[in-house]
Amino acid sequence: MRPRSAILINRAYPPFPGETGRLVRDLALALTRRGWATTVVCAGGQDGDGPDGPVRLVRRRAIGQRTGDLAAPLRSIAGVLRSLPVADVAVTLTDPPLLPLLGTALRGRCGAWVHWCQDMYPDLLPFIGIPLPPGRMTALSRRTIDAVDGHDAVVAIGTCMARALVARGVAADRTTVVPNWPRLSAGRPWTRPPEPGPLRLAYSGGLSGAHGIATVAAVLARLQARAPAADVAAYLSPRDRDRLQHALAPAPARHWPAIRRLADGAGLRRHLAGIDLHIAAIAPGAGGLLLPSKIGQAIAGGRRCLYVGPADSDAATAVVAAGGDARLAVDPQSAGGIDVAGLVELAALPPPAPIDPARTSVETLADLVIGSADGIRPGHAGPIGTTRVSAHG
Repeated sequence: MRPRSAILINRAYPPFPGETGRLVRDLALALTRRGWATTVVCAGGQDGDGPDGPVRLVRRRAIGQRTGDLAAPLRSIAGVLRSLPVADVAVTLTDPPLLPLLGTALRGRCGAWVHWCQDMYPDLLPFIGIPLPPGRMTALSRRTIDAVDGHDAVVAIGTCMARALVARGVAADRTTVVPNWPRLSAGRPWTRPPEPGPLRLAYSGGLSGAHGIATVAAVLARLQARAPAADVAAYLSPRDRDRLQHALAPAPARHWPAIRRLADGAGLRRHLAGIDLHIAAIAPGAGGLLLPSKIGQAIAGGRRCLYVGPADSDAATAVVAAGGDARLAVDPQSAGGIDVAGLVELAALPPPAPIDPARTSVETLADLVIGSADGIRPGHAGPIGTTRVSAHG
């Protein structure tokens, strides 16, 4: 008897960068532990198939190519799916953008479809520099929401995102919330590197228009100006470094933070542990469309995080609850006048206890994927420990 099978579809997968790649790998391994044959369709430096332990990888270069043609990576993925045996369940993420459209076009290639929403497209396209004419945006938004609603289950990574999906027309009884899980588990708090030094206040990770580049620049510049004894820094990729430098250009050079290369691999844990106050941001108007992964990482490691963004995001609630102080959530309009002395005081306090409310999320998500293949909806009674979502809370 053949094992049951799942296909997970996402641009990123280790060792290629991207936080969603790590999450997909965790889910793939969780499914294989339960006896499922699991295939991941993802980007690669060249076309090819190969194993990642028990997981089968199908890599295609075209999936990772970023061009103005949003349909190009989808065509590549569709070709792969047509070549694979019919699976019991497929999981679509949101990179490449518009990926859930495949659930409509290739419905018969898998017994059930689950959409794991990490970012809301096409709503985010203008924030990342891909504006569309209003008529096309409206039509594409309607097509995408209809496609998401056509999935057997929809997983949002936060309540704010789930509400946004339901408000746009996705059925509440097929929508549930499973938070992303951090790299580090509770009980393994970060230990600050032993070398003495100033307090470290830093933005670390991806930086795009969806995070509010100008707002991040304003926060870092104010921290550098008002807390010169602290080590204020941004750890970024070369592309994001250029974006931040452009946004910092109006500020005096003495108010610029240090800009350093983002650590990866084995150095990432040490790098994150060395930051006393992490900084995360969401652009005005993007609340509910994304949730920065760095917030969960900081909380799980026992570090405080300053969040600058819309107040109705789960991010605001999380940083205040974990850090024990309302000053850790700031409206973007107030970013230029943040209480620097208060934040330095918070950063100097003993670290809060590490919190990992999402430590079982990968198993919860594996339950949901398997349940969807068995015809169980997230809002129905069954082995899936989830909560229904409405547009109003």
